[in-house]
Amino acid sequence: MSQKPQERKAAPATPPEPGEAGFPRSARISLVILAVIACGAAAWAMQDFLMPTATGVVLALALAPIVAGLERLGLPTIAASIVVIISIGAIIAGTAVAVAPGLSELVKDAPQIARTIERKARPVKEWLGAVQAATDKLDEMSKIPGGDSATQAVVPAQSSGGAVMELAPKVMGQALYAFVLALFLIAVREPYRKRIILLPSGREQRLRVARIMNESLSQVSHYLFIMTIINAGVAVAAALALTVLGVPYAVVWGVAFGIASYVPYVGPTVTIALCALTQLVAAPSIGEALVAPVALVVINFVESTFVTPWLVSRRIAVSSLGVFLTVAVFGWLSGPFAAVVAVPVLILFSAVARHVPSLEPFAILLLAENETNLDGKKTGMEKLFAAEQALSETTVERVVWWRRFIPATRNGAVDTPAVADNQAV
Repeated sequence: MSQKPQERKAAPATPPEPGEAGFPRSARISLVILAVIACGAAAWAMQDFLMPTATGVVLALALAPIVAGLERLGLPTIAASIVVIISIGAIIAGTAVAVAPGLSELVKDAPQIARTIERKARPVKEWLGAVQAATDKLDEMSKIPGGDSATQAVVPAQSSGGAVMELAPKVMGQALYAFVLALFLIAVREPYRKRIILLPSGREQRLRVARIMNESLSQVSHYLFIMTIINAGVAVAAALALTVLGVPYAVVWGVAFGIASYVPYVGPTVTIALCALTQLVAAPSIGEALVAPVALVVINFVESTFVTPWLVSRRIAVSSLGVFLTVAVFGWLSGPFAAVVAVPVLILFSAVARHVPSLEPFAILLLAENETNLDGKKTGMEKLFAAEQALSETTVERVVWWRRFIPATRNGAVDTPAVADNQAV
């Protein structure tokens, strides 16, 4: 009688890790990276639409405090929005009219300035030519005989005389679209803010959305409004200082310096370098040529060291490295004009990330260099809301600091719950 082989007991299967239960973590990370690349490519392809849209949103956020002030004076929202938009348009048009004569003279003198720069840079050009000749000689000596000789097709240079005329209608259309969009966003900001808050179904989610809407948008509006005032003062101070010093095109350089100040680090530096290069060509001596750039450096130092830290809230500050990289990416994708909206977008993302748990790592990375944790960035109401949310968790007993002094009733007995040091808020 044959004996049946002993059945081996199957070992119990190990439960899968939480990250591998539904979808592998590596695949999720790959999908996220691909989604980011796809979004970047789509943004680059749609930059002609996205950039004026972002400009309209930034303009609406910058003008919202002015409209709110007019509303407190009793002016209806639509009327206040129209008055503010028309006033800003008139200021921009007036500034353009004031700058136009000096800008036209600068454009007229551009060929002469270019020839002067070429003449003064001729020794450097000859030295670079000698280096290039030596490099070509070495390449010729190392070339293999009988090798393929590449022929380069000479492409005739196309005239760019009509480029400005072709670009002007596009720029005017985008500017008009940005102003109209800003008008609509300012006029309907309150109804749509309430509707967005009511989109989630739960009370906790609605409170979170309300907190994000109120604090994040108010921070960006505060930053843009204050920076607009500061940059206008910078433009006026630079124009007056250069006029007193007798620098040519003082108004043009002042307005350019004020607009460039919207782009931290990069904008003022480029403007000062261009002003120094122009003055080195036009001024008869190096001492006179350094007057204008030194004056701009002093104005920028006073603004960035004293005025901006005094007027801009500390809670809005973000990492300087993050600001520089964001400005570089926006400028690389859509040109220098896109760099103006880079900092407001970064501040808005940083403010939103502080309220969304899944985005908290990005909020930590975007902290200013003098910040150590997110607690300094959170308001008292936000900490209180986080504590109340922690109290609703049933897995771990957590009590906020002020509740340790309130007696709690448990099964008919009155006691004071203990608080763990690492769990208290």
